[in-house]
Amino acid sequence: MVQGIARASPGMAGLNSGAGIAIVLFEIAVTSFAAESFAMTQTTNRFFDEIGRLMNDAAGAAQGVKREVDAVMRNQAERILRDLDLVKREEFEAVKDMARLAREENEALKARIAALEAKLGGTPTG
Repeated sequence: MVQGIARASPGMAGLNSGAGIAIVLFEIAVTSFAAESFAMTQTTNRFFDEIGRLMNDAAGAAQGVKREVDAVMRNQAERILRDLDLVKREEFEAVKDMARLAREENEALKARIAALEAKLGGTPTG
């Protein structure tokens, strides 16, 4: 059988039968070792599978608890802010713009009054 394999293998034509047999035996050993190594990596351990499943479940539960805690904290913060009667940013910006426009209009009216008083020759008030 080994001689048949040795004769059938390409590139062995120039080798004597002893060297050819050694090469064929080496190839068989390597193939057998590779098959055993592959079979060893395919084994599963039910204990580790269960531990992995348990860890995945625990991680999912922890994420659910985190979402719940975040929602409760957000609701509490919103309730506290409502109770403090704070204004929203948009409302504050709108009132700030109204105050700026009123100030500009006030400055323009002061300048107009000063010009009219100067034209009339009266004494400026204020």
